Amino acid sequence: MRFAFAAVALALAVAPVSALAVPHPPVPSPSPPAAAASPGSVLPAVYVKGQVLTISSGYLIFTTGDAVPLQDDLAVPRGIRTGSIVRITLDQVLRRVTQIELEPKIVLAGEVDAANIPRQYVVVSPKSAPLPAPSGQTVANQGGAIDVTIVVHIPGNTPASDDVYLSTERSSYNPSEIRMQRVDGSTFSVSMSLAANTTLKYEFTRGTYATVERDRTGGIVSPHLLNAVPNAKTDDTVARWADIS
Repeated sequence: MRFAFAAVALALAVAPVSALAVPHPPVPSPSPPAAAASPGSVLPAVYVKGQVLTISSGYLIFTTGDAVPLQDDLAVPRGIRTGSIVRITLDQVLRRVTQIELEPKIVLAGEVDAANIPRQYVVVSPKSAPLPAPSGQTVANQGGAIDVTIVVHIPGNTPASDDVYLSTERSSYNPSEIRMQRVDGSTFSVSMSLAANTTLKYEFTRGTYATVERDRTGGIVSPHLLNAVPNAKTDDTVARWADIS
């Protein structure tokens, strides 16, 4: 009997480990990866409405200073000029503008203002570069954006049908850079975003160099200054226009 127990013990001692191990359940095969979304076919479009500063070199630049790239074969509608109101359609996959509507009449669901355009669609542009600080001023929090409002009162002899424009150093004082919104018969206003703690230099025109603002004697006006601080709002006055005595 002792020999029988010894034989069994010896057999267990030399048995391979694999023969004694408890079998594990089979590992399931990984699921195949989901197919990538084809451009423009799955994700909904993004609609952005705002004022145009310029369209150039394959980019549309809003008056907020934000530039978005255009699809290579995009047809730009006729009649767009600085200050025109447009609605663009952005493809979420391509991250490019696939359509531009001039002066849209209806509001689309989910439409956002250019001031709130999702940052992933915006590219670096000279128009969106931070403005230089005046001499002796340190720029703090340069990466932030501040919403400012410029309000101007115009002379009573201004032609009632004329628009008023904001002309700034950001465009080398393009006389029709930003078309302002009419508040009443003698007041215009425009809101825009600036880099925090920077200074904007600007003047007012009626759309051309010949209609720029002048002082009461007809002399050249030094540019107005606006510091981009929270809740900044101006209350400017045009004394006279260059083409109207």
